[in-house]
Amino acid sequence: MITYNNIVRKEYTAENYRRMEEKYIFSMYYKRHYSFDEDIVIGLEKRVLINLNPEGTRVLHGYIDRLMKVGDGIYEVHDYKTSMYLPPKEQFEQDRQLALYSIAVKQMFPDAKKVYLVWHYMAFDHEIRLTRSEEELSKLKEEVDRIIQEIELAEKMNAFPPKESALCNWCVYAKYCPLFAHIYKTREMTENEYLKEPGVKLVNRYAELVQKRKEIDEEIEKIKEALFEYAKKENLEVIVGSDVKARLKIRDSIKFPPMNSEERRQLEDILKKSGKWEDISTLDTYLLSKLIKEGKLDPDLAKKIQKFQKTEQVKQIFLSKLEKVSD
Repeated sequence: MITYNNIVRKEYTAENYRRMEEKYIFSMYYKRHYSFDEDIVIGLEKRVLINLNPEGTRVLHGYIDRLMKVGDGIYEVHDYKTSMYLPPKEQFEQDRQLALYSIAVKQMFPDAKKVYLVWHYMAFDHEIRLTRSEEELSKLKEEVDRIIQEIELAEKMNAFPPKESALCNWCVYAKYCPLFAHIYKTREMTENEYLKEPGVKLVNRYAELVQKRKEIDEEIEKIKEALFEYAKKENLEVIVGSDVKARLKIRDSIKFPPMNSEERRQLEDILKKSGKWEDISTLDTYLLSKLIKEGKLDPDLAKKIQKFQKTEQVKQIFLSKLEKVSD
C-alpha cells in the first residue's frame, strides 16, 4: 500500500492522489502497454553519469525513470510526468534533461546507434517521442559546460543570483533563500512584532514614498502641459515665477521601433543588407538618428529606413534662478 506523507498541493487530499494513480497507471497506461515483454528493461530509476568533456573534469549524474533496449543498437529513455499541463512540442525539442541522458546512454553503450527520448504524460494518456542529432548533443555539452563555469565563477565571487520559478513552491530550502527568507522570518510574528520589524518598516515607507512620487510625477506632467499651453497662448519661451524662471523648449525626436518587435527585425535586416550594420552594430538608434540628420546615409537607404521612423515632440523645461531685472 502506498502512503502519501508529503502532499504539496493543499487542494488535493491523499484520496485524490490515490484516484489519479488508479486512473493514470492502471486504467490508462497499463492497458495501453500491457504485456511489457516486447523490449528489454535495462533499469528503473537508473543512475547514469554524463561526461561533458574527454578529460572527465565535468561529470553530471542523473536518474532515468526507465531505460530500455528495443533493438540492435536502439535504446529508449522514458520519463513519466503527472503534470496537468501538456507543453507544446517546441519545449521538448529544447529540453536538456533527457538529451543529457541520451549522451549518457551513448557513453555507456558503444553500440548505441540511436536513442529515443520518450515523455509519458499520464494525465493525457499521451507520449512525445524525439531524438537528438550528434551535432545537437555536442552543442548541448558545450552549453551545459558554459553554464557550470558561470555557476562556479558566481560561487567564487559569492554572487550566485537566485532565480525564481514555479518550482520554488516545492523547495524545502526556501527559508534559506534570499528571495523567501524574510517571508519565512516574519510569517510567525504577531501583528505588533511584524509592524515593528525593520525590514517591514523600510518596505512600507519605501512603498509610501514611491506612491507619493507617482502622484507628484502625475501632477508635474499636468503642470508641464499647462505651462506649454500658456506659453503658446501668450507667445512666450520664458515664464517667470516668484524666484525662479522656466525656459520652455520643444524639439523633434526621431523614434524607431522597440527592441524585439517585428518592425525592428525588418529594419535590422535592411541595414545588414546595406552594409551599414557594422557602423551601428546593435542598432544604436541614437547613432542612426544622427547619421540621418547629418545626411551621411545613402539616399536610397535613408528612404527605406524612413518608413520605420516616427517623429515625436519632446518637451523640456529648464529651471534656473530668477535674476531681478533693473528698471
